[in-house]
Amino acid sequence: MPSPRFNTLARGILAGGGGALGPSTGTLEFAGHVSGMLAAMKATDTQRTAVGWHGMSINVGAGSGGFLDVAWHSNYQTESLPAQVSATINTAKSGTFRPGVELVSSTAGDNTTPNSFFTLGGTAFMGSRFGAFGPSGQQVGLTAATAKTIAVTISGSAGQVVRFYGACSAAGVLPRYSMSGANTVATTNLPATTTTTQLGTGSFYAYDFSLTLTNAGSTTITILAPTSGSTVFIYGCDPQYDASTPGLTIHRLSQSGSTLSTLIGESLDNTDTQPAGTWIGSGNAGLRTGSTDTMVTRYGLSGVFAGADINDIISFGSGVGAYNYGWTLADHERHLTNYVNAMAARSMPVIFVVGHLRHTATPAMTGNPYTQSEVIATYRKVARASSNAAFIDLSAQWGTGTEQARYDAMVADTSRWVASEAPRYVHPGTTGHAFFGAYVANAVMAAW
Repeated sequence: MPSPRFNTLARGILAGGGGALGPSTGTLEFAGHVSGMLAAMKATDTQRTAVGWHGMSINVGAGSGGFLDVAWHSNYQTESLPAQVSATINTAKSGTFRPGVELVSSTAGDNTTPNSFFTLGGTAFMGSRFGAFGPSGQQVGLTAATAKTIAVTISGSAGQVVRFYGACSAAGVLPRYSMSGANTVATTNLPATTTTTQLGTGSFYAYDFSLTLTNAGSTTITILAPTSGSTVFIYGCDPQYDASTPGLTIHRLSQSGSTLSTLIGESLDNTDTQPAGTWIGSGNAGLRTGSTDTMVTRYGLSGVFAGADINDIISFGSGVGAYNYGWTLADHERHLTNYVNAMAARSMPVIFVVGHLRHTATPAMTGNPYTQSEVIATYRKVARASSNAAFIDLSAQWGTGTEQARYDAMVADTSRWVASEAPRYVHPGTTGHAFFGAYVANAVMAAW
């Protein structure tokens, strides 16, 4: 459940406590395109609804609790922007909050260190980007007949269900698990892998499984490699899996430093030559499709939010921005259209959430061939032209002045931003996440 600190923040903002950050209700444009998603979120007083959130560092949770490093922090589960949207709607609908899935990779470009929610053992490592499944195509492989393991430690309640998300390439493989701590289970075989649900057009198949905690307390769950056969891959874990208790779950299917084009494989197409890697070229279409499946179809979603940090998208000096790849505005439009169409093919509505502005004098932005406003307009254009995408502009509340004037208004209350980034703030702090979460949630509730 959200902490008392969260509840205090949410109540203040919902009561109009936005202060210098602006009003607390945004506008959901093209809401008719996502009517099914809105209806599912509205019904969370009587059913459990899950939606995803594709995005970057702010959508992972960076800044909440004041943290900016690549480690995992429990604050992200309850204080991040997506968690604040979830908790705000749950408060309004008397639903039960759940934190959602943790993915193995939380930082783009780091091909060895996983999200520290997970602990790797026995020489296990996180695979390189642009593979067949997981965020940016990254996962941890448990090679058969090795000592490789992946573990999570959870402070749980009796009856709590922990669900893992993975993949395999053959039927009949027996991964194993053990538990220690409040729950103790000797190494035991998991159900055999099957080849019933294909990921993409390649040779990989979904392998998801759930484990139930009998006793309350801190428990370490370790997933071990099969003793024989082929490799089993793990890319996510939901520590409080819940498919029945009424409420809204928002899964933070995001990665710090990513853009949609480096997070979701099908944003790219056969014409792309960047980013260099195994998603490029017609022969790798199956990898792009499989990775997209694992970021969309495995969680029972009723829709996805797609958060865009304009800073990540257009900054060319950070190593992850579009300019490194020579992408033009037309390329952005093509990638966003590919993304929306990939979601439509999976009957998935999309709500774009854009408008986290960056100071115009930030060195990484110097010389960009297009403005932040032009990128925001491109998102709106793609949403308008689609049948399944809506749009929220977080920067609209600060008027139509210059980008610098709007940025200055956005960060006017510096207490709501991470102090170490002054004077060019990028990440909201805990109260900033709470404001933006209420802003998005209120836009959603006003539209349904």
